[in-house]
Amino acid sequence: MTETFDCDVCKKNLDPRKDAIVYLQLVKDGLCFALCAPTPEQVNSCAGSPCVRALRLDAELLGETLVPSDEETYLSDRFPPSPI
Repeated sequence: MTETFDCDVCKKNLDPRKDAIVYLQLVKDGLCFALCAPTPEQVNSCAGSPCVRALRLDAELLGETLVPSDEETYLSDRFPPSPI
């Protein structure tokens, strides 16, 4: 079962089965983020998602580079398997 989680910028609850999600990862740090994807209107206007823009600005201020990632990387980063 896939977990639901919050957008790392606006804290909106995201469900991977229903919501469009953008996964981005910091190159140096390796930390992965789940963000609200842009709406069709934002894509059409080339405005992009406010959440993605905010994270890109923060990464730039930190001297970091963001690269695309995926749900599997995000979940393993945020919800590591518990030792049995």
